[in-house]
Amino acid sequence: MLGPWELVADDGTVMPVVVPGTVAQAHRGDDLDDRTWVFRSTVLEVPNDPVLVVGGVATSYEVVVDGTVLVSCRSMFTGHRLPVEVRVGSVVEIRCLPLATAMPDAKPPRARWRTRIVDDNSLRLVRTTLLGRCPGIAPGPPVVGPWRPVTLETSRPALGLRTSMDGTTGVLTSISDLELTCAGVTGVREVRIPNVNRWWPHTHGDPVLHDVTVAGEVVARVGFRSLQNADPSSLDLVVNDVPVWARGAVWAPPGLLAGVPEDPRVTVQLAVNAGMNLLRVPGLAPYESEEFFALCDELGVMVWQDLALANLDVPHDVLGLDDELAALLDTAGGHPSLVVVCGGSETAQQVAMLGLDPTLWETEFLRDRAPAAVGDQAVWVGNSPVGGALPFRVGAGVAHWFGVGGYRRPLSDVRTSAVRFASECLAFANPSRQGDWVPRDNGSEWDFADVVDHYATELGRPRGEVVGALMQHVFGDWRRAASPNRGGLVLWLRDPQPGHGWGVIEHDGTPKPPYHQLARILAPRAVWFTDEGLDGVAVHAANDRPTPWTGELRLAFWSPAGALLDEVLVALAVPAHGSWTSDVEGLLGRFVDASYAFRFGAPAVGRLTADVDGAPPADFTATP
Repeated sequence: MLGPWELVADDGTVMPVVVPGTVAQAHRGDDLDDRTWVFRSTVLEVPNDPVLVVGGVATSYEVVVDGTVLVSCRSMFTGHRLPVEVRVGSVVEIRCLPLATAMPDAKPPRARWRTRIVDDNSLRLVRTTLLGRCPGIAPGPPVVGPWRPVTLETSRPALGLRTSMDGTTGVLTSISDLELTCAGVTGVREVRIPNVNRWWPHTHGDPVLHDVTVAGEVVARVGFRSLQNADPSSLDLVVNDVPVWARGAVWAPPGLLAGVPEDPRVTVQLAVNAGMNLLRVPGLAPYESEEFFALCDELGVMVWQDLALANLDVPHDVLGLDDELAALLDTAGGHPSLVVVCGGSETAQQVAMLGLDPTLWETEFLRDRAPAAVGDQAVWVGNSPVGGALPFRVGAGVAHWFGVGGYRRPLSDVRTSAVRFASECLAFANPSRQGDWVPRDNGSEWDFADVVDHYATELGRPRGEVVGALMQHVFGDWRRAASPNRGGLVLWLRDPQPGHGWGVIEHDGTPKPPYHQLARILAPRAVWFTDEGLDGVAVHAANDRPTPWTGELRLAFWSPAGALLDEVLVALAVPAHGSWTSDVEGLLGRFVDASYAFRFGAPAVGRLTADVDGAPPADFTATP
């Protein structure tokens, strides 16, 4: 057991700190990368067969015990389990060195392209997160110090658990020779469980987990599920033979840039409460921990994990990316929540947008070795975005779609773009009560608050309401049974720093107004409207649950002044994992120009509402 931690600066200043935590919790200067910082603690209690577990330190550092250097490392993404000889009072130090010492010894190849997402392109040679180093997205402070736990523990054997399905039989494998028991079945190295109760995303079933025990002690919890990609040219997740419309957001570790990382449970639970079933850890962010994947297992949230690569021309072989990927799979490979591993963020797009050879990003590591290493543990996606004649073509492959958003396209763009899967979409400066910072593309004359103002003016909606309306419009169109879309992820879930960020959750964990709008359209059982132009207004219902949904749909027509004009009661029956669609005027039995497409004089109908037990209410207002 380790005692309290303190931070010692290179000028001798000593400050109390917590670990996991970075220098930012105690120092807010602009010189964090240029100085040496020492995190120091003492041993209070010595466990049997002690091992010093160092989860992760940013970025170039030494681990020192009683003056002896146990390991030196140049990567934020490398963890260590170090057998140690210690006594009560032994001093443990994490010496964080200037960032320049993280450069490789071997002379790397020259950069083939540059990016504006960071100001310092030498970061291509450093294995550290770009969060905190991207002026327009996450400006800082940079992450310096032990951002993952540092603990003194008893050594334990590695189990290397993996699960798979063989028909209806769950198969648990281990690299150890210990006798394992799972779901009442015992075996060594392999346990086969007939008719196993399977793990599901929370939207589509129960995220069932099974205890794994050794000599009666629970050592892990595992889940069994099958996984396929029904569209190898894009992404169409099929879990346990059921197609899953994937929806969620891009993830940033809460508290990381504030200096003290937070327990992610509250934030992941908010995603669940909003009907989200997929979180993407992007290439800008660090790899997530085993505790994160275990939490997502428990709550039924699927995870898309990028390799920690974004935009920059990274020399994969020089920087040892094979070992990095192996460590990721050791961490996440046994978890049913891991469904996608991706070769990074916007590297393919960066190359193509610079007018270079669009295949320049495809190194042998990303093309061959990484997909082979991932194997059947998850779906491999080469990059994000990727696919089509150019990787940023949104109608093919996996897209970053900001047609409704930064490119200020009309609402019709959601239909005409025919996005098949959006691994990023809908970035807006969602108003915050916690700061004035606003994201912008680095070097641009406009920011994302200007995007919100544009749509508020175009649609005649209040600024505080327009983003939620836009998100409902986009996800409602994508969720239609006739849509080619198989998923979409909002950029971001939670702001990594205070200000009017892209997150639908504030930096402190408070939901913003668009969060509540999203929760209505993303609910496992949902009802909503879409504007079909001259074909009127369609009303839809979706039932992701594993049981049929029956009820009575109340469809109401309201005048522009708010008076009830008419209502229809419809018997609703939606099969398990199914959907239903109808024409509102067909249900009413007469034409009322509900979409105000024909415009025969002033609109007669100003608003539609739909209510049914088991789903959030829906409303629709035609755009004049």
